Amino acid sequence: MNIDEFIKTKNSLMGLIYDINENEIMSHVEDGTLRPWITAWRRCAFEDTDKITLSPIEEDNTMTIIFAKHDGCDKEFIFEVPAGMYPVRNDVLWVDTAYGETVAVATSDTIFGHKVEQIAERFGAYLPLKKVKAYANRELQTYIENRIYREVGAFCQDREVNIQECYDLPF
Repeated sequence: MNIDEFIKTKNSLMGLIYDINENEIMSHVEDGTLRPWITAWRRCAFEDTDKITLSPIEEDNTMTIIFAKHDGCDKEFIFEVPAGMYPVRNDVLWVDTAYGETVAVATSDTIFGHKVEQIAERFGAYLPLKKVKAYANRELQTYIENRIYREVGAFCQDREVNIQECYDLPF
């Protein structure tokens, strides 16, 4: 990295730091998006600082991973999180597995760094890791749940069925 690239990276990182303000943080606290915002901010900061290398031959081997469980299974699995995705603990994940694509629930926040492959190997994961394809954060999950409740309620009302009986379904 030459001096011009270093200065550009330093300025970019300083810009991130100067952008943080009390109003922005409070708005994320109020709308429940503070954790994903911090994760995204941290990733941006790391992406900028990772450009600063001491050795020109050192390759960029950073990776983001997340731990997750499938319904009905106590074992935690590790998945690679592609760039641009910022799932957090309890988000519903759509993941690729050895048996095809399926749903899992995140049991950790994302872990970003150079040594995450070692973490994956330590926990018995096979490399290369399978990937997160998509995720539903808490806001999207709540929207879907509310939409289902509204539709079930409307269905019951149309048929003059006791609404409470509709919500007491076994699934």
